[in-house]
Amino acid sequence: MDPDPDAAPGPASTPVPEPAAAVTPEDLEDALLEGDREVRRGTAMAALAFPMFRRVWGGSLLSNVGSWMQNVVLGAYVYDLTGSAMWVSAVTFAQLGPLLLLSIVGGTLADLFDRRRLLILVALEQAAFSVVLAGIVALDDPPIGAIIVVVGLIGIGQAVHAPTFTAVTPMLVDREVLPGARICVRSCA
Repeated sequence: MDPDPDAAPGPASTPVPEPAAAVTPEDLEDALLEGDREVRRGTAMAALAFPMFRRVWGGSLLSNVGSWMQNVVLGAYVYDLTGSAMWVSAVTFAQLGPLLLLSIVGGTLADLFDRRRLLILVALEQAAFSVVLAGIVALDDPPIGAIIVVVGLIGIGQAVHAPTFTAVTPMLVDREVLPGARICVRSCA
């Protein structure tokens, strides 16, 4: 007997799949680490299998998330402080202008100096100026010029960080997984 094409699907005409067992994050991690699941070479997952790359990438991702939040909040803060779109654009340029104008210089520094130490130095520089920025913002009447200067110095750090992190990536993973590592690097830059 053929099923009626006009019949509504229901329990009699549609097979009910078996409920899948709940997969926990621990199960996924065990499968990946114990080799139960094949990870293709050249993928982001293959790159993240390298512990040193995973640590450096994770730290960079967290740092960049903080920078993204700072970029958004500073625009709103400066507008509340001044009521001027011109000052918001000045702060935005101080944040992102160095990345546009000084990335080549950052790449040159990455070629001239130890990249690991340069990354650490830049991270410390950005953290120090972020603390200075917090101190300026905590003032009753924070000077907008000081905010722009400190934000510009943080931006210079980012202009050195981005090309240095890109240049250090081949040292952290095997050549076969470099395309996946580049995807990870670009995803958090």
